[in-house]
Amino acid sequence: MVQRRRSELGTMLRSSSVRHAAELAPSVVVPGIASFVGLVLLGHVSGLTIVGYVSLAWITSNTGAVILGLGPSMTAARAVVIGDTELVASLRFSLARRVIAAAVLLVLVGVLVSFDSTLAGSAVLFGGLWIVPQAVAVFETEVLKSQRRFRRATGFAVMRGCIGWAAAVAVASQFGGVAAAVAPNVVVGVVLAIAMKPIPMTRPTSRSTASLIKIGRPIAITLLASYVLGYGDRYVVQGILGPAALGAYTIAYQLGEGVVEIFSVSISGALQPRIIAEWQEPTSGPMHAIRTAKRGAAAILLAAGCVAIALVIAGELGILTKLTDVPDVTPIATLVAIGMGFNGIVRVSTALFLAEGRPSRAVPVVWTTVGIAVVVVPLLTWLHGLAGAAVANLIVYMLLALLYGRLAFRLPSK
Repeated sequence: MVQRRRSELGTMLRSSSVRHAAELAPSVVVPGIASFVGLVLLGHVSGLTIVGYVSLAWITSNTGAVILGLGPSMTAARAVVIGDTELVASLRFSLARRVIAAAVLLVLVGVLVSFDSTLAGSAVLFGGLWIVPQAVAVFETEVLKSQRRFRRATGFAVMRGCIGWAAAVAVASQFGGVAAAVAPNVVVGVVLAIAMKPIPMTRPTSRSTASLIKIGRPIAITLLASYVLGYGDRYVVQGILGPAALGAYTIAYQLGEGVVEIFSVSISGALQPRIIAEWQEPTSGPMHAIRTAKRGAAAILLAAGCVAIALVIAGELGILTKLTDVPDVTPIATLVAIGMGFNGIVRVSTALFLAEGRPSRAVPVVWTTVGIAVVVVPLLTWLHGLAGAAVANLIVYMLLALLYGRLAFRLPSK
């Protein structure tokens, strides 16, 4: 009975993957546009230095939320797809406990840093506060997607992006400073996190703890490394070239990343529950799941290539320079777009590891890539500035995609 139910679920998901991807697309398109426009407007009203520190707070919140939240949320998502929904409330409690502890720690660090650098301290402090609603959004979004409630997940993402950045620009234009730009996003995030109804919560059980250790812990470890790769270049740019350069780099990065993420997040997000369901099928399940993942990765790479070509053409026509006065915006955005295409391979590979129930297989691969990035990113940034950072970003993602793909796109040994 259970096997038949899983097979029927896999068939249903296959027939609706395109529709689900289309439903998820606005969750990337609209917040991506909102964040890009918001950062550009903040640059006009407050200067690139403030944009740099706002970026630091944003990176801190996103990194913390995903590292802390995606382990429990992926564990919960897998539990929902395979029919073990009782784990969700306990996993939600585990998330709340760790997120609150991390937020308190970062707020204290921000206060201490403020004694030497008020702006940097404010960025860390508000970034720590921002982690809480961001982590709730990560968890509840993954649960909604696993329940195939893609439109509801998209609605909350659109509201967070539009209302948050609009409020940030409005308040910053009146008061200025990092706090004025970040605090509105935190407030909007909290209100919408409550609206997502992050209840019920129950204390962890032995089953939820065991599941979190097996699934959530290796995912968290892998994500820590992935976010070192994904956001480490920003900290390097900040340290070597300064906050104004970080502000410029972030705007160019958002332009290249944002467009590709429309396809990457939509395709990988829609395919994740399908891949998990296909893997559980009684006959040839892993083979079908791997084939689905390969097709998804190919689609993301193709989309990234098209975006890169479009960015080059837009740069030659002078369109990008009309959007922003960031120097070298065209090559940086183009290189980042290609890198994000290779990151699509990583995303669908992660869904395979999750489906198999052995995400720990990816841990050595991603930390090997981190070791290489620690050398490549600072070296190229020091030698070639922002363009060097973008080239390093591309090299790192190509290497990570190669290692992930070789590991994930083959049948597991018996």
